[in-house]
Amino acid sequence: MLLAALIGLALGAIAGLVLSSLIGIVSYLTFDRPVGIKYLPIYFGAAGAIAGLSFERRRARG
Repeated sequence: MLLAALIGLALGAIAGLVLSSLIGIVSYLTFDRPVGIKYLPIYFGAAGAIAGLSFERRRARG
């Protein structure tokens, strides 16, 4: 269960970094200044950990 949470945390943080970078690039090209969501990788990491735990509990039930 801990492994599922750590994998979800890592993958969520990576997804948050990618999405944050894409938002920054698109906003720079559109508005000539980078705009983004502060702490997006942390939010996605927490959501990924919760999703990993949820997935592991459902898988363990059968």
